[in-house]
Amino acid sequence: MKRLVLSLAAVAFAAPAVAADAVVYNEPAPPAAPMEMARDWSGFFVGVHAGGAFNPDTGVLTFDRDGDGIFGDTIPTATGSSAFGNNFDGAFDSGFVGGAHVGYDQQFGSIIVGGVLDITATDIGDTQSGFSTTPAFYTVQRELDYYATARLRLGYAVNDRFMVYGTGGVAYGDIDYSYLSDTPATVEPYGGDDDDFGYVVGAGAETMVTDMISLGVEYQYVNLGDSDFGANLSGVAPFSGAGSAGFTNSVGTKDDFDFHTIQVKMSLRF
Repeated sequence: MKRLVLSLAAVAFAAPAVAADAVVYNEPAPPAAPMEMARDWSGFFVGVHAGGAFNPDTGVLTFDRDGDGIFGDTIPTATGSSAFGNNFDGAFDSGFVGGAHVGYDQQFGSIIVGGVLDITATDIGDTQSGFSTTPAFYTVQRELDYYATARLRLGYAVNDRFMVYGTGGVAYGDIDYSYLSDTPATVEPYGGDDDDFGYVVGAGAETMVTDMISLGVEYQYVNLGDSDFGANLSGVAPFSGAGSAGFTNSVGTKDDFDFHTIQVKMSLRF
């Protein structure tokens, strides 16, 4: 009898443990972390940019010594134009540039194709002078207040936050000319303010700092073409032959008005 009671007691104590082991609690799986959408460079953008402009090639004046429209040619020294010799000098005035831009990019895989319009204010220019043995100086100054470009861009997306690109297109600038001299001789400047069209090429890199804001740096080479500004230094008839007393000693520049810029830029992307 005792043995039967002990067996029943053992079964009674074991049953809850077995039942507990048999219960399975299925806890809900944690929610999957949302996948971050890869950023795409496609869309419109507007922004601002600022930096500096420079040109290590200063350039110098050249002479149309006999008024025939050919710069850099020579005529007999009997006309007196040899007084200038090689006394020429030139300097480029580096300065600040800054402005605004608007554009559109479209991404195809890792390739980005787009276009951009910008307008940039400047305080740059160049000064080119000739010095005669009189002595006297004759100086042409060219200044650029602003320029605008219309460019295409071809880029490569290194990842969803960083791209590099090349760019190129047309450039426009309004160049102001001025002429200075300390000679009492008759001076008749020709030329003047000029609307110049040229080209621009460059390269840059850009990174997304938020979903809507990008920062970048860009290099540009801008060439607005040559000019024929100058002055009649003698006010007499053009040179008509060796030994002639009449000649036009015109000073002018055929050097291109060109410069380099390095700018930082910030864009708001839509």
